[in-house]
Amino acid sequence: MRILSIFFTNDRKCIIASMLSKTGNYRLYYSLYPFEKKDMICERSFMIVPIGIKKGKLIYKEKNQVNHFYVPNCKASGFLNNVRSIDYNTLLHDTYKNLSLTVTNDKGGNIVFVNQEKLNIPVHFTVKNCYFLDNKTLILLCSSTLNSSMLVYYSIPERELNYLKMTSQLTFPLSFFEHQIIGEKKIPCLTHINRSDDTVLICLHGGPKYHYNHEYLDLIFDFYHNFNNICLVNFPGSTGYSQKYENELIGNGGVVDVEAVKSVVSYYDSQGFKIKIYGESYGAYIAICLSQFINFSIARIVSVSGFTNLFYMYLCSDSRNLIEKYFSDYRKFSPEKNLAMKELLPIRFLHGSEDKTCPIAQINYFVKKYEGMHLTVLDGFSHYEVDIKKEKIRNKRIVRLLK
Repeated sequence: MRILSIFFTNDRKCIIASMLSKTGNYRLYYSLYPFEKKDMICERSFMIVPIGIKKGKLIYKEKNQVNHFYVPNCKASGFLNNVRSIDYNTLLHDTYKNLSLTVTNDKGGNIVFVNQEKLNIPVHFTVKNCYFLDNKTLILLCSSTLNSSMLVYYSIPERELNYLKMTSQLTFPLSFFEHQIIGEKKIPCLTHINRSDDTVLICLHGGPKYHYNHEYLDLIFDFYHNFNNICLVNFPGSTGYSQKYENELIGNGGVVDVEAVKSVVSYYDSQGFKIKIYGESYGAYIAICLSQFINFSIARIVSVSGFTNLFYMYLCSDSRNLIEKYFSDYRKFSPEKNLAMKELLPIRFLHGSEDKTCPIAQINYFVKKYEGMHLTVLDGFSHYEVDIKKEKIRNKRIVRLLK
């Protein structure tokens, strides 16, 4: 059972938890202080969103309908607002009496402060929600790269983490990813490396306003069980580091991003690794551009929901603003144009037939134009899928294409 999010009532006596079951159904639970057990409110095959609570009456939304549930022995009215934009780096904020809590980004993970004192939270934790329970205790919803959700207490005086009984969690079952600066361009990455294997999987995220951190992702979990060496690359344009690093990509798409990832590829190539590259959406664009570097030991390139023609994207996709923002020349930086007359490495494309963000027509044309290209179509799939069952199908296809 994965905890997606928690909602803490303003009296700090009740938790409403949104969870995802192993069967792919969504569930709402409530737990009353001291949070030793949980009770289910409802279960649906689609997302359920709590939107408020008044005198113990929980209001939640399912599809386009609003329903309610009276939480026994709960008199709260309102949820605590945990997300406040104080500055660029502040993710979460809470106050209690004379105490102030802030959570900030740091090296793919988070740092938690109470009154500017750094707490003893592992750097490989991503803190999704964090609240004061009282003046000595915090309650946190965390994840790590390979642990989907952990609901924990943190004792401020003792500086220790303990699991809540209601989640029935034990110890951290899997190893962690390490934050590293890699390559000549000094690119921040999260890595899991086992030197006994000579193949490394390099992963490039979409967005590009996104970054790999220690938050759990089903696909990365699947990669972990199929590849011993994984490198998650946060190329220029990624969030989570600084405004300057995020803005570095503006007007420089096809240059700083490709050169950054090329330097990571070069590093692993010099270490004797065979390289496999997975890219999604914007990351897939970078992966496609890397197909020209035939001198590296690149064994596989997989593009998922990528794009190959910037002018076509400008005219026909819902990503027109993104293309205008990040690229200075539609022709010069279009793989369809700038890879012409070059020897290319084979690329395996995976694309949804209903993708409106990166329409599939450009991929069809690219695959026919260049030798060694292969397209697998996901019928009825869009650019991103929120349906857990579709996501599992898609992830299995990605792993299979990378093998």
